Amino acid sequence: MSPSATLPTPSQLQGVFKTDVYDPYTGAKYAAGTPILGASDISPDAKTIVGFISQLPNLTPNLASATTNNFTQLQRSNNKSDKGDIRLDYTQDSRNSYFLRVSDLKQNATDFPIFGSPLDGGSNGKQRILDQQVAVGYTRVIGSNQLLDARLGISRTKAGKFSLAIGDFSSGLNFPGLPTDPTVAGGIPSITITGFAGLGRQSTNPQFQNPALLNPRSTTPGFCTIIL
Repeated sequence: MSPSATLPTPSQLQGVFKTDVYDPYTGAKYAAGTPILGASDISPDAKTIVGFISQLPNLTPNLASATTNNFTQLQRSNNKSDKGDIRLDYTQDSRNSYFLRVSDLKQNATDFPIFGSPLDGGSNGKQRILDQQVAVGYTRVIGSNQLLDARLGISRTKAGKFSLAIGDFSSGLNFPGLPTDPTVAGGIPSITITGFAGLGRQSTNPQFQNPALLNPRSTTPGFCTIIL
């Protein structure tokens, strides 16, 4: 997969803009064409992130003059999935029959960051899904126009994703107020800049979902239907 993204142009990375820029906090004006990255009020972390973007190897190989979709990258990913179903049917006699169905899905995937580490770009990282289900059913012929159909389904899912940036503190950035526990911290937090691709980790990562469901059902035409 070769996704494209919009990143600052080489001039913008050097702090040179085509229009006047105003500091929203101090009101200071930077005239068009005036580099501002050396200004004392630009945070060191911002300068570091600009440096990471400037080091991307294929930011401007063929699209040096483009202002949108100026970055393409062959994004690596892998996906290993195993899925199976088995069903057993048993007919006791002309009035009674049973079935059992078992389903199982195991999936392990890795979505590598489009910008590499530590810029990331909101990748899912490692994903693990375990989905299992068991269903049993009983059918009884009561009469010529009456049938009892009872079923019970049990399902459970254990799924989650884990950013590859977790535990990676090589960027040297230190944003105050963020978790420091190495089991959830690391990389660059999610950064959104209008008009440009997002940087850093996903704000919803890591994430885990482990639902379980018990679903009994009894259907008897001519009598009643109960669904729980």
